Amino acid sequence: MTIPWLFFWGVVVLLVIYVAYRIGKVLLRLFIGLAALALLSWGLWKFFQS
Repeated sequence: MTIPWLFFWGVVVLLVIYVAYRIGKVLLRLFIGLAALALLSWGLWKFFQS
C-alpha cells in the first residue's frame, strides 16, 4: 500500500459515509413523515368511529 492508494481509499470511505448519511437523512424524514401520516389517519378514523 503506497501513499496514493491510502489517500484514494480514504476519499472513497469518506464519500461512502457522506452518501450514506445523505440517504439516511432523506429516509429518516420519509419515515417520520409516513409515521406522522399513519398516526393522523388512525386518530381521525378513531375520532369518526366513536
